[in-house]
Amino acid sequence: MNQNNLMLIVALFLFAGFVQASVVYDEFNGFDYKDYGANWTWEQVKTCSTSQVQSPIDLLSSDRNSTAPNQYMFARYETSKMLVRKFNTTIVMTAVNDDGLGYLYYITTLNVAGTFRLDNIRFRTPAEHTINGYQADMEVQLFHLYGFKKPVNDKVVVALLFKIDDKAPLDPLLEQVINTKHNETTSQEIDISRYLTMDSFQMNYFYYAGSLTYPYCSGSYNWVVIDQFFYAPSSQINAIHQAYQNTAGGLILKGNYRKTQNRTGRYVRYNGDATNPQAISNLHPQKKKGILNIDL
Repeated sequence: MNQNNLMLIVALFLFAGFVQASVVYDEFNGFDYKDYGANWTWEQVKTCSTSQVQSPIDLLSSDRNSTAPNQYMFARYETSKMLVRKFNTTIVMTAVNDDGLGYLYYITTLNVAGTFRLDNIRFRTPAEHTINGYQADMEVQLFHLYGFKKPVNDKVVVALLFKIDDKAPLDPLLEQVINTKHNETTSQEIDISRYLTMDSFQMNYFYYAGSLTYPYCSGSYNWVVIDQFFYAPSSQINAIHQAYQNTAGGLILKGNYRKTQNRTGRYVRYNGDATNPQAISNLHPQKKKGILNIDL
């Protein structure tokens, strides 16, 4: 093979990679939240409207009755560089290297164990998952891919629910996101360990089998929703909310979240002390139902 042919093949390979990357990133801009996911019905994303295991869902205090003894999930995250990208529908932070930002470990007494690599982070305002119908001001989603051993559901998403508290200090992660301009790619040092560490992961959380919350809405995702608030001032959460541009004909965008989906009889489990007064499920308790299923 002569040098000219080799250069041509390399050029075509790079062009194909560029086209594929463009398609991937167009996926983030090719849909909108005008109907909060209800209008995701075209053929290419029919999973969003036909699958029975969709996310997000409303998590209930009654789910705390279903616990799994001797299950442990703990994180060992590390400070690393991330690429920060802002699209019309979300902000995505992706790891620069294959090691990601460290690992999440999952262990049960059934000799089932998994190691998941933190790959990317996404931001939703307001939150997508609700607890007893309560919707937090923001949801930060930590997406993990399987590492050393592939479990049944090979991806785990940890959801952190944020509440506005103007007495809270500026959150370093949110500040880095805010300082990145729209559609700008920057490489920054990100420290996630302040949220979840090997010690702090004894906190309360719900977990269930679900899907992506944006097209293509594919399944095989284990969701872990922390039943505890993280706090940030309104200036930061509002700034992230205002970073999104609406792609739905210039209408005012009320948020980049998908509405909660039908639970379809799925089993939701709970980990932690259900009597913890700081649990969101206790701060915003489940409403009791009266006659004709009316909230009391």
